[in-house]
Amino acid sequence: EAAKNALAKIRAVLPADLAEMLDTGGLLVGSGAPIIAGTIDLGDVREAMRKERKVVIAYADAKGLVTERTVWPVALGFFDQVRMLAAWCELRNDYRHFRFDRIRSLTLLDERTPRRRRVMMKEWRTREGLAPESV
Repeated sequence: EAAKNALAKIRAVLPADLAEMLDTGGLLVGSGAPIIAGTIDLGDVREAMRKERKVVIAYADAKGLVTERTVWPVALGFFDQVRMLAAWCELRNDYRHFRFDRIRSLTLLDERTPRRRRVMMKEWRTREGLAPESV
């Protein structure tokens, strides 16, 4: 709660362009125990986010069933003990969260995402209750 209050105070005094950067930043960090590392190179995901490119992942659910997903990366998060990827999932036609330790493979595509990441980031933040007005 203290972090949310501090962030709201910082945002309130930032110029509009910097406030927008704060709102659309793609790195989210929560408190918690040491992170369970996956085998995926986070640099590849950051590149996909920066270049607004789609990626194909092979993703294992909690039961170990692997599905192939084409996703549009929005944000990286470090929560509790896992790294997470927030992304638009073409299979589910919605935002989904993917644990990095369950991503078996990741391929960066040349195909651009149909929407700008900054737009998706704002939409995702609103859906998750992380929009600046809710902080």
